[in-house]
Amino acid sequence: MTRESEAMHAVSARAGLPSRPGRGGSRWRGAAVALALVALPTQSCSPGPREPDLAPATWLDDYETFMAAQLVSRTEAGVATGMNGAVTVAYNGLAARAGLEALKQGGGAIDAAMTTAVTQVALTAGAPISYFGIMSLVYYEAGTGQVHTMNAEWNTVRGETDPLTIPGGIDMSTADGMWGTG
Repeated sequence: MTRESEAMHAVSARAGLPSRPGRGGSRWRGAAVALALVALPTQSCSPGPREPDLAPATWLDDYETFMAAQLVSRTEAGVATGMNGAVTVAYNGLAARAGLEALKQGGGAIDAAMTTAVTQVALTAGAPISYFGIMSLVYYEAGTGQVHTMNAEWNTVRGETDPLTIPGGIDMSTADGMWGTG
């Protein structure tokens, strides 16, 4: 088992989500932000409504495990699986943990996606991820068996038909390319 696989297995185990490293899952390559969520039942198993509490203070024991997952140097996309739900991130293991907490407290996949996305931005201080809009989302709706996708990239505007008029681009594979190409 690779160091990355061990970290992902530890993350799943600490979050209370059984994992099977190396068997299936979603693979993401070269995206500035990639979120993949699989939510099985979206109703909470606990009786009656309760106020959600996503505060990190409620899961301080997980801090070291999720930070260790963040510090793994990745040269290729990893694999993550979950039996009761899964959250994967491009950056920041603590953001993934926040998304898992949203699922554990009865939220659906979109609740986990939004919690994860906003937490990623807040914790990376807008470095590789920011509010200005780079997101790819895949959402599996267990109730209907449908897969929904959203591409929220910034490189075009509504109604744009001529790619040559789109100003510049960003190459996330090089330090200079992240400044843009014009």
